Amino acid sequence: MTSRDVEPILDINGDVRESEPTLDTYESSTNINEDIDSIEIDRFHLARILFFMIGLVQLLPMNFLITADDLWNYKFRDVNSTDTHDKTELQKFFDSYLIIACNSPFLLVYLVSMTQYFHRITIDLKIHLAFIFTIITFVVITIFVKIDTDGYQNAFLKILLILVFIVNAAAIFIQAIFIGLAALFPLKYVQTMVAGQAMSGLFAASTKIFSLLGHRTLVNNVFIFFLLANLVLIATFALYLYIRKKPFYSSFVYASSSLENNVPMNLSLFGQIFKNMWPFCLTLTFVFWVTISIYPSLFVLITPVDHETVIPEKFILPITCFLVFNLGDFLGRYMGQFVLLTKNHGYTIMIISLFRLLFIPIFLYCNAQPRHHLVFFTSETFFIIFNFIFALLNGYLVLNVFVNGPQLMPEEYRHMSGYFLIAFLGLGLTLGSLTSPFVIDLL
Repeated sequence: MTSRDVEPILDINGDVRESEPTLDTYESSTNINEDIDSIEIDRFHLARILFFMIGLVQLLPMNFLITADDLWNYKFRDVNSTDTHDKTELQKFFDSYLIIACNSPFLLVYLVSMTQYFHRITIDLKIHLAFIFTIITFVVITIFVKIDTDGYQNAFLKILLILVFIVNAAAIFIQAIFIGLAALFPLKYVQTMVAGQAMSGLFAASTKIFSLLGHRTLVNNVFIFFLLANLVLIATFALYLYIRKKPFYSSFVYASSSLENNVPMNLSLFGQIFKNMWPFCLTLTFVFWVTISIYPSLFVLITPVDHETVIPEKFILPITCFLVFNLGDFLGRYMGQFVLLTKNHGYTIMIISLFRLLFIPIFLYCNAQPRHHLVFFTSETFFIIFNFIFALLNGYLVLNVFVNGPQLMPEEYRHMSGYFLIAFLGLGLTLGSLTSPFVIDLL
């Protein structure tokens, strides 16, 4: 493959046009994947299993931390009071602190990915460091579950938020790197990774429900809950270390990463990427802006009209809120593979994402308590149906963005598209976090 002194201009179809020589780059090979695919095979589908597991662990720390809401209420309770209904200041604001700590690393990842020093680091070293930081930090968080922090709640809050920031920053690096790498493989590998992302929330919700089935104490339940997350992280890293040496994986990744590392990073190039991908970038922002503005903050306030339900009270919230949403999100990403839009339907995907704004007033008129307005959808059955449809669209749109967005890039730029999409995902999460309190005030 020969280098040429031309500036790559990316058109809307993802093709490269040549202009005046200003930038050293590499000529894209449009049939590289087809040639490699005809030589190597994915034995026992191990590479595909790896991408599913990678999708699972990308969002695993955040999903497990958010789902363990009962632990944080216990950790930040008033130890001198027996009344569990009156929340302390730490309990009231912890969810907001947690969401900010989970989402704020996105900006850091984007800024770091723009530096020349970051792109001098090999792909392998980036992945190794990201996994090591994720595993070690989550192990420390798990240990704190067993430690009595009643005597220093404020200090523990600061330590915990720092750990949450670090573990999510490392997980976001994993997500950004592998979104780009997956685009170098056949389409089914991207779809498998996106399905793994959805399974992360479903896995956290299901594990939480199963942890409540026994008669263990709250601390022991959450400790086992977090311990399982650590085992999944370690198993995924071990699988990666094994797969990375296999011919099928290395033929795709290392044939491209050598090109990517030589591409100069500058604002002009990022502007060209945005010009190609902007409908998908904005769609990703809209999707997570709307989702985070009401989930889980508004959803956890939905209460059943009939308190004498067949479902025990401790299972109502994990099932109707977390399990239903994550099941819908997973099915949206899975079934979306069979009705996938093409990369030329960026405007259509963006319009569908704007349509989801209608769900905000719909959920506001469900039985969320406390409130100052009348309830229109009194039965929790309505909430479950709306929750499922809302999540289904969430998963379908995210699948289309992650599959089609990088495909608009020439092969040597697809790895950078992962960092770009992650930046707009983080923007959506941040806007959603800031919007959420205002939505709650509308009740």
